Amino acid sequence: MNHCFNNSECQTDLDRNQVCIKNMCVCQPNYKWNKTNTVCTHFNCYLDEECFYASTLDHNRICSNNKCICDKPYYEDSVTKQCISEFRNTSTKSPIEIYCNDINNCGLNQFCVDNRCECLPNYEYSYVYNGCVFKPCFYSNDCTRFDANRICSNNGYCNCRSGYTVNPKKNM
Repeated sequence: MNHCFNNSECQTDLDRNQVCIKNMCVCQPNYKWNKTNTVCTHFNCYLDEECFYASTLDHNRICSNNKCICDKPYYEDSVTKQCISEFRNTSTKSPIEIYCNDINNCGLNQFCVDNRCECLPNYEYSYVYNGCVFKPCFYSNDCTRFDANRICSNNGYCNCRSGYTVNPKKNM
């Protein structure tokens, strides 16, 4: 299992059953890590707990007919494979729910990456505010989620490294 920024970094010719969650490659639901073959292999669950420990550490999964599924009122996000509440307020654009093909499809403090709206560096999604809210950085790793050429400055802002500038097409 590797560090990642998007799903494509987790998938190899031998293993297409991993997704990137919180910058780590993990097995998608109904798969678990096989140490011997170093790939995610399919499994049938028998207990709800198996669904939590086997792959994405998702608290909202249950075992039903030997498959790990999202428990009501949750549904599986097609990209992240995480269980997402269907009762969230969707009046503003959310980085979890919006497909995009350029920055204009996304909401305030968001940009488009891999056809998904995501929060800009120094912002994180808040379900309370249903949008991206400012979050100061403490380490340069806080800034490199989508751009390896960002560093955390002393004032808590993610800035471009010396010699780099903001990409105007992505506004980041």
